[in-house]
Amino acid sequence: MIPRTPIDLSGRPRPPGNVKRLLYNRPSDTLVAVMALGPGPPLHRLYCRRLPGEEYGPVAVRHELESQEHAHCCEEAPYLVFNEMRFREPDLRATPAYLEPLLKGKGLPPEPQGWGADWLGIRRINLETGEDARVLDEESLRPPPPYTSGWVSQIISVSADGSRAVCVAGLSPGGGAGYWVMEISFFDGRRRMVARLPQVFL
Repeated sequence: MIPRTPIDLSGRPRPPGNVKRLLYNRPSDTLVAVMALGPGPPLHRLYCRRLPGEEYGPVAVRHELESQEHAHCCEEAPYLVFNEMRFREPDLRATPAYLEPLLKGKGLPPEPQGWGADWLGIRRINLETGEDARVLDEESLRPPPPYTSGWVSQIISVSADGSRAVCVAGLSPGGGAGYWVMEISFFDGRRRMVARLPQVFL
């Protein structure tokens, strides 16, 4: 846990991008705008407005391709909780070998295969003090046997005090993956398996 000041409140009246959602944290009297940026990877960024102020400042990112996903505010604590994802540059498709003789060495123009993203963890920011902590990552998730690794694909809800969350988690035993709704504690990693999902999101 590294104390930081992740929010620069010397911002502007309107954050960049397209508004996806607006959140309100009552304990810190703060509005949080979830913005979609583009073109390029489908990044989401968070901007905070401490009331009664009128300017939004960005929540700091740790990498230029970071996306701040599935944000939630806590009802009884000044916490903003979100999924930290990092996009990867798209790979360019090579010309298939069977087409090279037909194209006489000219090749096809490269086409991106699309952006991929990796889950880094869940971050929790104290909107009053600026403390910024990654409260869950692949190590602290500790999936139950027979699973050996996992990731959080979605945060469904957070507790009022910011100590735990209900998430959709992908769990892998080294081969195929299974998806579960899980309630996870940020303090000790304890979890409660709520429901297995027969499909990725349902």
